[in-house]
Amino acid sequence: MINFNNEKNMYDLFIDKEILTTQELLGAGFTNKDLTRLIESGKIKRVKRGFYELENAQGLFRYTQILFSKRYRNLDRAIKGLKRCIEIEPENGSIHSRMFLNAIVTEDYEQALKSFAVMDKTDNQFYKRDQNLWLYMLSFVTDLPDEYKDRVKNMKVVDLITIEKDKRYSDRLLQNKIRNAIFNHHFKEALELSKGKMPSSDKKLGSIITEKLLSKAIGVSVRDHEHLYDLISNCNYEEAAQLLLGAKELHGINPADEQFLVVLQDLIGIINEKKIPEVDTTKSISSFSDALMAHDYETLLKIYRSSSNRKFSKSSKFMGILLERVDSEISKLKLLGNNEEDVQEIVSEDSNKVSVNPDVDAMFTRIASSLLKQDVDTAFSLLEEYLSSINKSNFRGYVADLIKLSVLKKDTSFEEPILLLSTLSRDEFDFSVAAYIQDFYFNVARKNFKEAAIYLDILSMSEELGGVPIPTYDLREKLIGDAELAGITKEELGLKEKEVVVPQQVVPTVSSEELDEKVPVEETIESLMDIPYSITNAIDDILDDVNMIMLEPMSDEDIAKVVDAAVRVPKVQAITIKEASGEKRVVLRYYDKFGPYVNIGATLKAADEKYKNWEYQEAIDLYQSVMPKLEKPRSFIFARLGNCYRQTTYDGDYSKAIDYYTMAMAQSAEEDVPLDFTDLITDLKNKSKYNGKKIEMPIQYKKECN
Repeated sequence: MINFNNEKNMYDLFIDKEILTTQELLGAGFTNKDLTRLIESGKIKRVKRGFYELENAQGLFRYTQILFSKRYRNLDRAIKGLKRCIEIEPENGSIHSRMFLNAIVTEDYEQALKSFAVMDKTDNQFYKRDQNLWLYMLSFVTDLPDEYKDRVKNMKVVDLITIEKDKRYSDRLLQNKIRNAIFNHHFKEALELSKGKMPSSDKKLGSIITEKLLSKAIGVSVRDHEHLYDLISNCNYEEAAQLLLGAKELHGINPADEQFLVVLQDLIGIINEKKIPEVDTTKSISSFSDALMAHDYETLLKIYRSSSNRKFSKSSKFMGILLERVDSEISKLKLLGNNEEDVQEIVSEDSNKVSVNPDVDAMFTRIASSLLKQDVDTAFSLLEEYLSSINKSNFRGYVADLIKLSVLKKDTSFEEPILLLSTLSRDEFDFSVAAYIQDFYFNVARKNFKEAAIYLDILSMSEELGGVPIPTYDLREKLIGDAELAGITKEELGLKEKEVVVPQQVVPTVSSEELDEKVPVEETIESLMDIPYSITNAIDDILDDVNMIMLEPMSDEDIAKVVDAAVRVPKVQAITIKEASGEKRVVLRYYDKFGPYVNIGATLKAADEKYKNWEYQEAIDLYQSVMPKLEKPRSFIFARLGNCYRQTTYDGDYSKAIDYYTMAMAQSAEEDVPLDFTDLITDLKNKSKYNGKKIEMPIQYKKECN
């Protein structure tokens, strides 16, 4: 009987070589009798005296399955073995099925399509439906050859579902429910059904491939929708519509995207052709969808504004932005009789003449539209009259501050001021003092002093706006002091002179030690004079809402210089890590335990929920709000941020994902639960040509000359 371990040794040798000698096989542990048995069993064949090759790929293929298993896991050898199997049997569908799965996991879609072409040659009707399903899902994650695109366009749900005689699945009803959900683009629902309800006996290779493709499709959907929202924010309506039309042409789009497309196409027509969509009065309207299909934007906006979910769904939020813009453009055309010269004139009139419409709703939409077009001057000129008409004149300074903040933050959607104006008109306003205190400290810590000054101004109005008096004197002094350390004068901050003075006992409970970390001006200037300019640039990136950045590998000497520079900057950590290759690099992190209060446990729990629901951008925001409070974050947080950034990347900039995956590996080694993202990091580096932020070290480092 042939020894199993000897056989494994033999197949491992055949991964690297097509032909083995007698001596090599004997060295693997076989005897001469074993070689005869191997030939008789059809596992190897003699090419000529003393030389042997594999008779077929089956034994080697089984060995690669062992290498893929958790116990003997060696992915590099397993993949190399699969490639050898394909060289031996290039038309073997079973081998290509395993290669197809691996290609999906590693996002090697070129190889995936090559393997699919072989698998697709089958005449088996059960497998054919699997191939239809996988091709349909591939159309969501990669660009297909033209012949496959035509096939996807013509697919119907009956082409994907299993048929009655397919005995591979004990629960065909569940299997077809999953496939129907996929055809209707309900990928999250399909994945939850597959992972949560599918019997373990049905978890075959085909089901695993489907789950992997679902995960990829969800990630691409998240990324593409982030891109869609960016286009809408920047008023690139035609490009946004083309993005949806391209997807619709290939494999259709979900109902929510169909609604976006209708509104975008109507809006483009209004702007370009000065043509108001005709309302279909024959349709009865009982829902948002009914109103949209009838192009009744007046009713649509009323339904949207009364919806309790409008603030929580990102999709709904951007639908609201579009509806406000459509309504504004329609109102403008109605008011001005579709006269293009009058339309042009409205944006150039001075503030005393700009308001020509007494209707409050129309005035609101004109303000919103002006902001969305980045026409802040027109919005300001309309603001006084609008607030006066709804008896909220005392809110003008507050609204103006939110508009200024949007400009500084480069928020082209002007979400906060538009939402505030809408809630004020419905008397639903609620002033959040705690949130603005956190925003103030957060921006001071990040050296966003102009933003902090505006938050201070808002807090100085807190008694009038929310009935809660806040002492702003200490906050003002902290802002001025920290800004002076950065070379910014009180005048440059644009601080207003008003202050709210209240008894000391109502000051928020934050200790003086926590608030006062100021370094003497002379010491700070002298200390920072020594730092090479390129290093200060990298540190600025950390403080500018990045939280963490990885530098390229460098010598021990240069690492010492970078660390020396970084430790002299408050709230910056410099972490040196050594990679498996032996290269060393520095990771710079923002750390401020005395910064704005964050409920760490609750925020991490909320972030985990967003992550599990594939809401990656929301998860990033929550994880990143916690990171500055953690002196040494756990590796799983770094890993999840890496996953989130990889899933939300649209333009191929994988730098943040690489940074966080690298840090996750380094931190996990300390926790004795090593994570291995080596292959993934290598793949992302190849795609992005990024290996850390480059630091140009000067020829002479000033501190060394002293």
